[in-house]
Amino acid sequence: MAQKRIDELLPQTLDSGGRRYLDALSDLLIFYEREYHPISPLAPDRLSANLLEDRGMSQADLIRATGLAKATVSDLVSGKRAFTVAQMHLVAKVFSIPAHLFFPKE
Repeated sequence: MAQKRIDELLPQTLDSGGRRYLDALSDLLIFYEREYHPISPLAPDRLSANLLEDRGMSQADLIRATGLAKATVSDLVSGKRAFTVAQMHLVAKVFSIPAHLFFPKE
């Protein structure tokens, strides 16, 4: 119900009180979800595969963007190989996300 209200408010032009209300409601929803519906971080291979799919990119696009070898990208996305720190930074730059997201999850 809170998410529905947030979705209704987002496209509107709000006055300062409306913006404060939207901010407070958003914060409450975030805290609630963190507490009662936490989302586990994705493993690096699943993260990279999902990012490729979400952005409509192929492994070939990632190869061109990073300069990594075809076999390396294939192994990283399939989970056959762990990311090196340098690879984390290269791939993170392509997707404009923090490199630490590619650290192995426990």
